[in-house]
Amino acid sequence: MKAVECQEEDCATLLLEHGADPNVTDACGNAALHHAVLCQNTSLAAKLLSYNAHIEARNKDGLTPVLLAVRERRGEMVEFLIDKEASNSPHACYQA
Repeated sequence: MKAVECQEEDCATLLLEHGADPNVTDACGNAALHHAVLCQNTSLAAKLLSYNAHIEARNKDGLTPVLLAVRERRGEMVEFLIDKEASNSPHACYQA
C-alpha cells in the first residue's frame, strides 16, 4: 500500500510478485487501489487489478475506487475504472 501511495511502481510490482495482498486496507478502509485513485496513477491501478485487487472494495465511507475517483474529480481514473468494469454508477456518488 505504501509503495502505491509513494507511486513506487517497481517496488509495488516486486511486492505483488512475491505475494503481497493488494486488498489489505488501512485504518480508513482504503485498499491500495483507493490510493492509486488518489494518486491518479492508472498504471499502478492496472497492475493492482492484474493481481486481483477488488475493484468493488469499499472504504469506511462506503466508497469504491470508482466512486472515490468521481468524488475527487479524477476523470481519467473514472474512465479507466469503468473500462475495467467497475459496476458502481458514478452518479451514486452525488446521491451520497
